[in-house]
Formats: sequence, structure tokens, C-alpha cells
Amino acid sequence: MATPSVLTPAGPVRAAPSGPGICVSGVAAATFRERREPLNSGDVRIVREMLEAHGRADELEEQLRLRGNSFIAMGEDLLRQVGGPVPQADAVILAYQVPDLHTPDVAGCYFSQRLVGGPVPLSIDEQGPGAAFTALRVADAMFRLGELRSAALFAYDQNAPVWGASEAVQSLPDSAVLLLLGASGPMRVEEITELPTADPGAALAVSLDRYPRALALVGGSLMDRLGDLAAHERIVRAPRAHLFTAAWMSLARLWPLAGPVIVADFHDQASRLYSCLLVRQERP
Repeated sequence: MATPSVLTPAGPVRAAPSGPGICVSGVAAATFRERREPLNSGDVRIVREMLEAHGRADELEEQLRLRGNSFIAMGEDLLRQVGGPVPQADAVILAYQVPDLHTPDVAGCYFSQRLVGGPVPLSIDEQGPGAAFTALRVADAMFRLGELRSAALFAYDQNAPVWGASEAVQSLPDSAVLLLLGASGPMRVEEITELPTADPGAALAVSLDRYPRALALVGGSLMDRLGDLAAHERIVRAPRAHLFTAAWMSLARLWPLAGPVIVADFHDQASRLYSCLLVRQERP
């Protein structure tokens, strides 16, 4: 008998409804059009052995010439944008599709020491544009359970050729977004959804009808699947230069928000619509 999968639920996944959700207290975003750091900053012998193991020993010199932007460098740029004192956090979460540069420096461990409170580091990857949504859902669930009071969520578009990728992707700039999360802030996370669907446009239309005052900040992958809905007056198109961070880049551009927003994107390979609703936090 086949073992049932516990990693891919059959139905939609939603954040636990009990108690108020976590709040977004700050957002920062940056685009990196130049690549300044070595793609391989570790021991050259290790790089050579890796290439030899894959029958690509003749590419050593080319590999050593390649450049990128590390998670640490991009994250530091975002922290400078936030300004003020170094954020305090119980968890630092990294969300990405393509991993960091080949470097001995581990970004999660670095930010665990860089941020106040020695936050626990964790990473969410291999979910395409859904990684940042899953990371937000993890933080929200931990908050509702009383396991954390604040978190820093870094989402990355790392487009340097750290593994096989198309030239079209590698020609795109790198980008990163930082969400500061906690018990207070101007926007509250009220709903996070992961929905298996072959028609993400129809699913998003339901959300727009359900929340008639909300703008929809739509990522590029979802934008390509909207059909006639793409012309809807409350759809905010994501900037085309970004992949997995696209919808979040729109959030940063509009921050601080004047009203509710739906942030949404679609993972083509998994046929899953990811979305979250942010609403104004009522002051006591």
C-alpha cells in the first residue's frame, strides 16, 4: 500500500483562525543590477573538485570569474533602508528558490548574530514564488501559538548562475525584500492561503469579490494566468524584472498601505495559488 504524502495536502491550506494574526511593522526592498561578489568565494580546490565530479573541470576559470550578490550583502542593504536600531527578532526566516552564492558564510547564522535577540534561523525554499508565503504562514502560526513575538523575513531573487539556469533568468537583476513582523504594526496578516488550482484567475476573482476594498498585488507568474481579469481595476501588476519577489516588491512600493491588500502569486510547476490578506491594524 502506498504511503500517503503528508507534504502536499489535498485541500487548501489556511492560517489558523484562532487569535489575532501577526502584524507587518516594516517593509524594505532593493534591486541589485550589478553583481559585485565572487560566485565562488570558498577554497578553489573545493570548486575544482565539484566541477570534476560533474565532468566540467574545464570550466574552472569561467566559474571563478562569475559574480553575484550574496544573501548577506542584500540583507544588509535592506537593514540600512529600515534604519533606526537593529531589529529584534525571535526568528529570522530566509525564503528563496535559487540558493546563496558558494560561500563559507551562512546567511541564516549571520543574521542570527546580527539581529537583536539571537533569533533562530530557518529557510524555506523549493516552492517557487510560494516560499515567501509559506515563510509568512510559519511565522504567523508560531505567533498565534505564542512561540515568537517578532521575526524578520528575508525573501530573495538570486539570479546568478549558482546552478543551471537560462540566460534570460541570469540577465535579470537580483532583488530582495524584508518584512519585519511582530505583535504590532500598521498592517495585520488576517489570512494566508495555499490553494491547489488549475484556474488561479477564477480563484483570485473570488477573493476580490470577498474583499471589495482590497487591491490585489499580483506576481508575474500569476499575472500570466489571469486572462480577462488582468484588466481589473484593483489588480496591481508586479514589476517584470523580478521573479519570486515580484508581488512583494509591489508591497514595498506601496508601503505604507492606505487600505487592505491581497498579495498573490502562482507556482506553475505545483499548480498552487498562494495569497495573503493584509488589513489595517486598528489602534486601541
